[in-house]
Amino acid sequence: MRNQAALVTSASRGLGRALMEAFARRGARVVGVARDAKALEAAVAPLKARGLAVHGLAFDVGDTQAIYPLVGAATCWGPSV
Repeated sequence: MRNQAALVTSASRGLGRALMEAFARRGARVVGVARDAKALEAAVAPLKARGLAVHGLAFDVGDTQAIYPLVGAATCWGPSV
């Protein structure tokens, strides 16, 4: 997945967290999204400490008005997200 980017929802726990880590370990730039900012930071921090390209954005994907700022923020971090 080198030179690829991924946007992972529910990234603070469970399958989302596992996918975020798996994609990052394989060389992707990953933007992880979750509603709980503290839980998301707890998921992202160890990956960043290992030098993986991971960025967390706390927000609720159920909020349709928040989708546009999310996409804008994610594409600024990595244009192919």
